[in-house]
Amino acid sequence: MEIRAARRSDVIALCGDTYPQSMRAIVVEHQGEPVGIAGVLNSSPAQCFSTMQDVVRASPKTILKVAKALAGILNQSRGPVYAIADQSEPTAPRFLSHIGFKYLTTTYQGEVYQWVKPSQL
Repeated sequence: MEIRAARRSDVIALCGDTYPQSMRAIVVEHQGEPVGIAGVLNSSPAQCFSTMQDVVRASPKTILKVAKALAGILNQSRGPVYAIADQSEPTAPRFLSHIGFKYLTTTYQGEVYQWVKPSQL
């Protein structure tokens, strides 16, 4: 599996459409096809997002590489970045905590986390 910068076509393939806001994102590519994406959507407030197919879930090593690359993107963000743990992804809260997000609150959409830059700890 290859990890590279996301392109517009990757966002469409994995998310169904593009976003009106700009973003910084990385893609996991397997056999020439995008199978996972993670990044920060430059909305107000900024949002971290990700989606992946089962082929990525079967590769913990790839997930750790993506987490490291995503942390780099998050550290470059200027303001707070939020993420909502996907309720259909049972390991989402643990993953968000592992890469540096801190639990903030729970809403009807799920558990909300905020990125804490290492310099703010």
